[in-house]
Amino acid sequence: MNRGELTPMVSVLSRVAKYVVIVGTAALFVGCGQKLQTIKNKRSDGVLVQVSDKSLSDIQSLFPKNKVRVINQEDGIYRIQGAEFADAKSKLPNGHIEEDFYLNIIPPRVDVNEISSLETISSIGDDIRNLECKKSLRATEGDIFLVNKPQFVTSGVVEVGSSPISLLAQVAANRAQDWNPTNFLSNPLEGINVGTSAPRIEFHWVVSAPPGSQSTAFVNGNMVSVNPDRPGEYAIILITQEVETKNCTLASVRLGATWNQPYKQSIPDHAGTYVASKFFHDPIVRADQAWKESQGEGVTIAVIDSGINYNHPDLHENIKINRNEIPDNGIDDDGNGLIDDVYGWDFGLDDKYPFDDESHGTHVSGLIAAENFGVAKKAKILPIKAILPTGSATSGSIVSSIYYAIKQKADIINMSLGGGGETSAILLAALKKAQQAGILVVVAAGNEKTDTDAVATHFTAKDGSNVLCVSATDEFDALTSYSNYGFKNVDLAAPGGTEDNPIMSTYAFTDLGQYIAYPGTSMATPIVAGAAALVKSVNHNLSPEQIKAILVHTGRDVSGLSTKINSGKVLDAAAAVHAAKGAPLFISAGN
Repeated sequence: MNRGELTPMVSVLSRVAKYVVIVGTAALFVGCGQKLQTIKNKRSDGVLVQVSDKSLSDIQSLFPKNKVRVINQEDGIYRIQGAEFADAKSKLPNGHIEEDFYLNIIPPRVDVNEISSLETISSIGDDIRNLECKKSLRATEGDIFLVNKPQFVTSGVVEVGSSPISLLAQVAANRAQDWNPTNFLSNPLEGINVGTSAPRIEFHWVVSAPPGSQSTAFVNGNMVSVNPDRPGEYAIILITQEVETKNCTLASVRLGATWNQPYKQSIPDHAGTYVASKFFHDPIVRADQAWKESQGEGVTIAVIDSGINYNHPDLHENIKINRNEIPDNGIDDDGNGLIDDVYGWDFGLDDKYPFDDESHGTHVSGLIAAENFGVAKKAKILPIKAILPTGSATSGSIVSSIYYAIKQKADIINMSLGGGGETSAILLAALKKAQQAGILVVVAAGNEKTDTDAVATHFTAKDGSNVLCVSATDEFDALTSYSNYGFKNVDLAAPGGTEDNPIMSTYAFTDLGQYIAYPGTSMATPIVAGAAALVKSVNHNLSPEQIKAILVHTGRDVSGLSTKINSGKVLDAAAAVHAAKGAPLFISAGN
């Protein structure tokens, strides 16, 4: 199967890991008397268009077989699902057309391209080591096919508790021209012979399932069944091994399971679960000092991410509720084109439940506004889900999320997203629209150890005067080993933690634990976004550029950062709040 990488690439910046290709479902394969749906890489989910002279009905008439959604009517931006770029260009010659790229956002828990990574999976590592796999450029490759017809919510995503997903392995066509599929199915557990010139093959499956799942497994044979019993990504790896030589090749797919959890009106008390010493980021940025003057009251931060567990005890009371929408009446009461968007929206799956499938968004949100340790503990969080449980998103879901935050009158947007490539024109238009609406956008610099001045990267400070880009430092104010940097394109640093001392915050899966710790610029970014909320709270008249300037100029000078980021500073929340109130600046730590 095609393992080529997709471009442009965007990544949620929470963990230092290798990115892999997103997969979806595509063409039909006919064999063995039945139709099998083969797993292929999907480059895009359609197109984004910007046209000034067409209405929604005009575009829908041009694309009658495709789902067309308005992203922003005023700017003439639409999303045409499943449309081909060339077809859209021919039908809309005067419009700006972009592919709605699938973006690799959250890396998997294991590197699906390396046997050594699979060996680290708890409980099945010994099974993989016992294969004694060897590498060879001429080794036989395998392909993965769907046997049944799962009820996909969208490409590659099912609901938790849905029927099992059954997958079939076959030798790749270009490696076994004379292979007979009938013989293949007749002896599925003993390997196959693919003609006199082909080696004898055995198939082995590795299923890496989400936390709490019972589906993590090592399976021998040509078929595997995966039970979607927990939300998140299911990385399914096929090991094709030549019996005599021990040569192995890997193929993989990423499937996801989602759950639609409603917002609860009340939740149980959680007294005794919070231990202040575990949340070391607050004293480093002097948030504990800033709380004497501001706790983020009256400020809304939109979190564009994997969703939020809005029923987490530390976050429940700080979720932004849309009072213009009547819950569950099936009517678009506020006329924004979305029905029952009472507590945000899921632009990945296009539904009213922006509930977290992965925990990245919940972790980010806790650092902003958890009631005990959030930097802006009395601010409101607007949940906006753009990322699928497979860890992927499309550029269209991110653009749609930005415009939604604007319409919902957010004060700040947190996007712990970044990655290689220039920011597209339609994304830049959305960021410009946020600037015009007075919204500060706080973004992560990235985790690739890259100089963003030398390598094209988005999102960074170059993308708008209202865009504040954040690098990650450790507990000693040193730039972390993984963090991106850039003297022109990165504005400020904040604690992001390390592998040895990660940042603690809220965990989406409260049945497994209240808190979890991650390192990354994804963690540094919401700490800065929280500080921006403290500043905005004491002076609501400040523009996004003024908030950015205050945060940057009041930071603590760190000599090791002076050549890495344009301020050379680490966030000082207390000093920023003082500056916003017009008081003298108290820069030194602990003052």
